[in-house]
Amino acid sequence: VSGRLAVEGELASAEYWVRHVREAVRFADGIGALAAEGVTRFLEIGPDGTLTALAQNSLPVDTGDALFVSMLRKDGSEHVAALRAMAKFHVDGADIDWPAVLGGGTGDGPVDLPTYAFRHTDFWPTVTAGTVASANPSVSDADASFWSIVEEGKHDLAATLGVPEEALEAVLPALTELRREQMTRAEVDGWRYSVEWEPVPLPASTPLDGRWLLLQGPDALPLEGLDRFIPGLERLTCDARDRKSLTDLLQSAVDGTTPAGVLSCLSLPGLGDDGVVSGPDADVVHTMTLVQALGDAGVAAPLWVVTRAGFGPGSGPDDPAQAAIWGLGRVAALEHPDRWGGLVDLTTTPNDGELAALASVLAHRSEDQVALSGGQVFGRRLRPAPLNGTDPVSSQSHHRSAPRRLLVTGGTGVLGVRVAEWFVARGTEELVLTSRSGPDAPGLADTDLRLRAAGAKRVDVVACDVADRSQVAALLEAHRVDGIAHVAGVLDMEEIDAMTPAHVRRVVGAKAWGAVHLDELTRGWDLSAFVVF
Repeated sequence: VSGRLAVEGELASAEYWVRHVREAVRFADGIGALAAEGVTRFLEIGPDGTLTALAQNSLPVDTGDALFVSMLRKDGSEHVAALRAMAKFHVDGADIDWPAVLGGGTGDGPVDLPTYAFRHTDFWPTVTAGTVASANPSVSDADASFWSIVEEGKHDLAATLGVPEEALEAVLPALTELRREQMTRAEVDGWRYSVEWEPVPLPASTPLDGRWLLLQGPDALPLEGLDRFIPGLERLTCDARDRKSLTDLLQSAVDGTTPAGVLSCLSLPGLGDDGVVSGPDADVVHTMTLVQALGDAGVAAPLWVVTRAGFGPGSGPDDPAQAAIWGLGRVAALEHPDRWGGLVDLTTTPNDGELAALASVLAHRSEDQVALSGGQVFGRRLRPAPLNGTDPVSSQSHHRSAPRRLLVTGGTGVLGVRVAEWFVARGTEELVLTSRSGPDAPGLADTDLRLRAAGAKRVDVVACDVADRSQVAALLEAHRVDGIAHVAGVLDMEEIDAMTPAHVRRVVGAKAWGAVHLDELTRGWDLSAFVVF
């Protein structure tokens, strides 16, 4: 009312509040008086921000930066507005009693904020002499000290050894190159990772609640007895051959009620554009089509795919077609988390313990890539696997000779030619370059000159589709080699919803099944190198 600081007892008197109603309120003078006292933070506790706007216009121009905060807003949530007000004071440097603001008696502790989107950390470490020594126990402190002297140059090394500098002119470049190779090998060895299967303790669960759909085909993995652990299990015989018919089947089975989950243990002869597809891609194509159909049918239930690839501790998959589902599944989990549950690998004839473990995995959902064996659950883990304790200088691999005659699939492409050139520089004399175009690939004359200039004595170019086993067999029969570099591949990426069976056959055939054919058809050969890109 007066525009000045209140005196003791003034605001508690009835006379003051009578004047407040009857006389003009000197609001601007009051704000100016507060600013003169050094006040820089203003909080409005009314139902809106009207006075906050007026106060900003009432401040003298020379008061510096002041903070104006409205505690409530009529167009938003009360508790959000109050928290926003406290946050503004906090950012401005005010001391906020956050436990009181956030309800300190709830028992909820603070959590770390995620890093900013623009804060990046390099994944690969920078390898130095110190990290080589720490990653490789065979590199002692004395070794590191010696190599540091070598890196200083000829003068320091000569002084340390007490020999003329001229005596080091021949050996020092070789030592320096050896050191560079050692550093490179140590860095690459640090990039090695392996998949390990570790026991995952899951508490025993009661029978799984809810309605679950189990899609079965003529060659499905038998899951007899699973009903005892999932009482709401409904078995659905699936002979759908394409995306639309599978969508119709799901819509009919769901009937407007979203199930708790969908299990698939199908192994169909194939799904394709022409209605029938056979071959090693069928399992991947089916899983892809099922993910697509769930979206088309509007079913947001998690899909769990049961495989029999042979995953588990101490063993690699023995069924490439089933193992390939896992590659697709990990991508589906990223693209469609609303319709993806996980991957479970079972033995061919699962016992009651494994079926109970399967139900436990579905109930707890803390693991999405598991292998079940003997009633125990093993989770998939990616662990570092550096070549610790292997001296790159004296290791057998360092002295292994390059293959004399090398097959390079995709050998007429840019990467294939570069790989061939790399091997020739290390002693390979003869090259067999393949591609689907073969001798008709553009630029072959220049490629031949380039490789012969690098040291190749013979360069054969052959047309071969490595996705075709018979063509690979004919190639290997006509061209016996002692080394393989499988570079061929189709770079054609699509989101899962946009993929077609033909697309899968084209991409998987060139890379994955090309590798399978080359491996199976050269079993027993004495290959000095089998490199897969």
